[in-house]
This record gives sequence, C-alpha cells and structure tokens, in this order.
Amino acid sequence: MNKKPDYIGIALLAFFSILISVIILFGNGCISTTGKIDPYQIDPKNIDLAQIRQWVEDVFKANEMPLPEDLDEVIPPDVPPVPVPPPATQGEITLKWSKGGVNGSNAKYDEVAVLRDVKWSTSKITYSVDILHWPLTGEKDTRSICCLFIKDADGIYQGGKWDWARSGKNQTRDFHNIQTGYGGHRMPIAGDEVAFCLITKDAKKMSSIATWIWPG
Repeated sequence: MNKKPDYIGIALLAFFSILISVIILFGNGCISTTGKIDPYQIDPKNIDLAQIRQWVEDVFKANEMPLPEDLDEVIPPDVPPVPVPPPATQGEITLKWSKGGVNGSNAKYDEVAVLRDVKWSTSKITYSVDILHWPLTGEKDTRSICCLFIKDADGIYQGGKWDWARSGKNQTRDFHNIQTGYGGHRMPIAGDEVAFCLITKDAKKMSSIATWIWPG
C-alpha cells in the first residue's frame, strides 16, 4: 500500500528553502519579493498550501521567471476543496454586525440568493449565487457585500463587511482585507466557528449563510 505523501511537511521544507533563497537573492538586490502575500505572515503552525503556492507564484511572476517544473509535485496547485454545511439564514444563527462599518441586522433573507458550491481555505473562499436581480453598486458587476463572522464565547457570530462581491458562478474572494485588520476584523484561528454571507449595498437583502470550522 502506497504511503500518502506528507504534503504539509514537503511544503514546509520547500517553502522555507525557497524563502531562504529569495532572502539571499533579495539581499544582493537581484530579486523582488513584491506580491499579494507577505511570507512573514504565514504561520508555520497553521500552514495553508494554497497561500504558500500563491506566494511562490507571485515571486516568480514578479521577477519574470518560469515556475519550477516540479512545483506541482512539491506544492499542489489546488488544495482539495472542503465542503461546508448546508447554508443557514439569519435567525437560525445570531449575527452581530460589529465589524466593517455596515449594519445588516435588518436585512431580510432573499430566497433566490442561496449560496452554492461553497469551498474555502484559510486564504480565500469560492461560491456561486444568483443575485442578478440585486441592484448594481457601480459600473462593474458588484451587486453585494461579502461578510464574515466569528462565533464568540456567548454563541454570537461577531463580524460584518470585509469586501465587495459579485454575482454568478465560481466567485472567489480572498481574505486579504481581514488579514490587514479591515474594519476591526481579525483573522480566525484554528477551531473558530465562522459564518459567511452576502448582503445588498443598502443592507436590505441577505443571502443564505454558510458556516464552517476554521482549519488548524
């Protein structure tokens, strides 16, 4: 029976090897580490392969270098998706709109706006939703607001807006704004119970709510 590769161990070794090489080259003024992900914010105890993969790709792209041929073997290009429980609605769980500057406490559940195909990692979330009838918020197809909540000791989900959202299939939003503390948000830690939903810009309508436990 073949032993399943230890991707986390391999990724750790590869990541820190690449990081050391990059630091050496950077110190000599030979390479730029500009990218969307700050390697110093990656917690070795809570490794996210998708986050590491994205950082490595950003570094090579920023320096117009081709990706290593064996990169897919070292760091898989896509972490296997983890499905979340069936969506809930406001009322079934208690939301407190304490972050992000938008109060959606009076938003009414729109039965058409059901979150589907929700998948997540510690760096991003993907989903599908039909909200084409929701009003546009500008020239782009940004019809709604992304909201994230973390369950506190009293069983209340604290959070709110962290980004704009769009309608349609296979939408992706990263957690960069949360990582930078936008609107009082903090990044969830392993074991936190979190919730995700969309609301309209005027906070009158709401999608269903997806909940899951943040990975360790």
